[in-house]
Amino acid sequence: MLIIYRLLINLVIILSPIILIIRLIKKKEDPLRFKEKFCFFYRKEKKWKFNMVSWC
Repeated sequence: MLIIYRLLINLVIILSPIILIIRLIKKKEDPLRFKEKFCFFYRKEKKWKFNMVSWC
């Protein structure tokens, strides 16, 4: 049973990029955000300002 499970998981991992490319071609995926499914996140650099609040 473990061998079947590992085989199925490996098959899904191998086929997932192909499925995603097919979905991109059919325009079912957002072309700007499809990289998120491969854990490549777009993050804007925010420059946080440190505001000091004084409590009286």
